[in-house]
Amino acid sequence: MKNTLFLLLTILFFSCINSDKTESVLTIGIITTDMNIRLNPEVIGKKDNENNNILYEESVPGSKVEILDFLEEPTGSGLYWCKVKTKSTVNKNGKAYNSGWMVYKHRELPYVISEDAWHLMKKTLGMEYKDESHYLAKKDNKPYLLQAVFDFSYSSNLVDIKEEYDALHKNEFGKVEPGPTWYNKNTKPRYSIKFSTSTKYSKACRARISTPSKEGDDEEGNRVDSEYFVVFEQNPQKIQIFHQNIKTLKGEHVSAKDLSYLGDDIKSISRIKRKSRVYTNQYDYNTSEYKTRLRLNFDAVKVRTYSDNYHILYNTGTYTNYNLTNLYLSTVPQYRRR
Repeated sequence: MKNTLFLLLTILFFSCINSDKTESVLTIGIITTDMNIRLNPEVIGKKDNENNNILYEESVPGSKVEILDFLEEPTGSGLYWCKVKTKSTVNKNGKAYNSGWMVYKHRELPYVISEDAWHLMKKTLGMEYKDESHYLAKKDNKPYLLQAVFDFSYSSNLVDIKEEYDALHKNEFGKVEPGPTWYNKNTKPRYSIKFSTSTKYSKACRARISTPSKEGDDEEGNRVDSEYFVVFEQNPQKIQIFHQNIKTLKGEHVSAKDLSYLGDDIKSISRIKRKSRVYTNQYDYNTSEYKTRLRLNFDAVKVRTYSDNYHILYNTGTYTNYNLTNLYLSTVPQYRRR
């Protein structure tokens, strides 16, 4: 009896050791957008579906996650998973969970990055010394824009936590140890967006100014998101345009528009929907007023300068391809009632 008891205790002891070993934290990651923590590495239902496999939502971009393991092969449409410790024990379907699974990369778009990478990301958004988040780094943000701005601002592109983890020095248990890092945290970005917690004086906005983004998909049926317009602090009279690559899902810089001929820096930009009734201050012979309606084929962008002059930046074409190689943008003064 004593031998049996001793054997059981020995098995339990070594089981605990092995469990601790397999569940040890490999590295720390930072989420760039709100993410669902699921009980297994597959997408089953949304939050409002009672049969979903969601343990909880990690809703604050910039939050840390403790990574326990990586799934080597992607699932579904290119979802790469990592196992993470839950913030506390989560009870679901009568079972307690202390770990779950989350997507760290979708195709080539990183959702979870390193602490060093997030530190550099904060610099591009003016968040380095701020307690609050930039409006572009809040819940329901567009992670491809953050990645695109990062790549545009630094010589080293943004990589996911797994790629960086694989390159760093690790101990025999796979945990990252102090040593050479992927990024230099002291690097200064070439470009940055003025810090703001709201969109009141936004230096970035979305607008559908290509034919595929206006229609929502391309000729092959790939979903196409709207383009993103950005004004950087280092070039305040120029608008940079980004979009999401339909194959890799990463953000890319695709075009730019120099507005220095307006004679002033840009204070804010905002979207004008294609079906909106917008007017220029050009003379209308039918009404004998300096007010003419501008017919839009695509969304447009309202540009406000620091002199409080308003202009409409719009696509003058009728067809514009996905890569914007035949994009023709023009500006007209916006009519404003005095």
